[in-house]
Amino acid sequence: MEESQIIYEKNDTRILKNNSGNYNLTFSIENKKMMMASILNFDLIKLIYDLNQDICEKVNLEKYDETTASITVLLKNFGADLGLPQKYSSLQITRIEKPGFIIFNLATVALNNKPIWINDDLELADIKSIKIVCNTSLPHKTVINCLIDFQEDANAPAFLQKMTIMMVNKIINRLKQFIENVAI
Repeated sequence: MEESQIIYEKNDTRILKNNSGNYNLTFSIENKKMMMASILNFDLIKLIYDLNQDICEKVNLEKYDETTASITVLLKNFGADLGLPQKYSSLQITRIEKPGFIIFNLATVALNNKPIWINDDLELADIKSIKIVCNTSLPHKTVINCLIDFQEDANAPAFLQKMTIMMVNKIINRLKQFIENVAI
């Protein structure tokens, strides 16, 4: 097993970086008024981006069926002042349901039919894959483990990867706050 370094630990959220440069985020969400497994679908993925319009400029989610979808996300240009190109992400998503778990596998894919807002000035984000494992054994609480695997040849400086992880932490906190405060 690889050694891990704790990058962030606060309020039930833990972010670890392992020796290969990949990240593991763990957090839980609880709401006594809803069945958590019922909201763990592609609409939740879209909600994540809708809650973070200061980070995401545009989002295009295409659901093919209940187990596969794709999402294209244009991130705000945070590195413009440093001369870095604006990033986008294009991910194929599969949803797997097992007893006590819902798993989302997201993998970077080349776009065949790019949205018109993806142009040659943009750069594909250096994320190889994301695996999100949601433990649904408790009806009103889910523990989420998110594994982020950056490209092996990622040339992004360490500070950019860490900045990305801190943005993900911001996204997580907004999602938690939204779901934990929803009254159905």
